[in-house]
Amino acid sequence: MTCCQGLGNDHDGIPFRWLTSLVEKVRAQVPDDEESSCMVHGAAGLTFSYEHTLSETEQLQATIAEMQRKEMLLRSLLPLEGGLGAEAADKLRGLLK
Repeated sequence: MTCCQGLGNDHDGIPFRWLTSLVEKVRAQVPDDEESSCMVHGAAGLTFSYEHTLSETEQLQATIAEMQRKEMLLRSLLPLEGGLGAEAADKLRGLLK
């Protein structure tokens, strides 16, 4: 028996809640004693994605990592002795913006 074919637009995806709703609809149509034989076909092509919102701790960690990266860049541009070349000065100005 085939039930509930087609989940909509494959290019934009569908909300996860639609998928859980679809599972409930299929469960309602499949007799309880046959549920163990119910199979999903084409699952190899499923892709799940979501947008992760950084927690305050993750935001702070990202900020610290960025500051450490900039510190390393600044240190690499500073001469050990003598003056600062025009190219290095421009790079420093860019990093400080």
